[in-house]
Amino acid sequence: MRRKQVVLAALLSLTSVFAQNLSLPSVVSNVMPEFDVLHDISVAQLISGIILFVLALLLSRALRVFLTYVSERTTRYRLMIKNVVPIIMFLIYSVTFLLILTSVFRIPSGTLVAGVGIVVISLGFGAKEIIANILSGIMLTWSKSYSVGDKISVDNFYGEVKSVGLFDTRIQTLDDTQVSIPNSLVQTRQLANATSGGLSMLVITTFYTAPENDPRLVKKILWEAAVGSSYCNFHKPVSIVVSEGTHFTQFVVKAYVFDQRREVAFRTDIALRVKEVFKKEKITYPRFSGYDTV
Repeated sequence: MRRKQVVLAALLSLTSVFAQNLSLPSVVSNVMPEFDVLHDISVAQLISGIILFVLALLLSRALRVFLTYVSERTTRYRLMIKNVVPIIMFLIYSVTFLLILTSVFRIPSGTLVAGVGIVVISLGFGAKEIIANILSGIMLTWSKSYSVGDKISVDNFYGEVKSVGLFDTRIQTLDDTQVSIPNSLVQTRQLANATSGGLSMLVITTFYTAPENDPRLVKKILWEAAVGSSYCNFHKPVSIVVSEGTHFTQFVVKAYVFDQRREVAFRTDIALRVKEVFKKEKITYPRFSGYDTV
């Protein structure tokens, strides 16, 4: 991650220096005599370009809706399909953009390359953050730090990755809030990935009991509550860590849920099962509210 940050900083520095040492008006004046296509564009070409863009937009929207529908109907291939969607969208828009410029407006390839260069230089003057976000988005896609469907934590935000774009990453938190995080921020902040491309994830649930209770009995109850849940991934181990506090005993249940979207339901199911058995076995809770283990 550190090496990628250094590469990103170097690219930004080179872009800034290149933009400052070049005279943008002179570059534009050298290119624009060839780029006299605006005077040659007919109404028919303009309409054709608009129609082609609208068709590409409708196609991309239809494919996104269809693939999202299919991914939500199959748990096994959900993450794979969702990760393919951004690539398909990028290809559709890229091909459409090139077709409009080269086939409809008939812009020469040399002029097109020069125009792209001017745009890049122009961005270097006043859009360094945009460039940083784009480069970060490309590096995140290349490095596979996370993908669509992963559960990640960035700063104080935690949730499921819904989309990874060139400018930002959008996640859905546990309280169903959509959060947009700039890619440059993701690259420079601490990132934790709980799933790393898989469906299953570790769920940690903590319980406290009074110190006079039998810890072996409590541990047995917690283990049975975890493995007895329909959300538990039985192919993963279930462990319970016991810690003694000043006025309580702490039990940390570590179990894997079969689908990360069932994280909250899994944790709730364990808590309800434990509470029911605690009541039957007369397991008491600590009277002290300060939970600091020793």
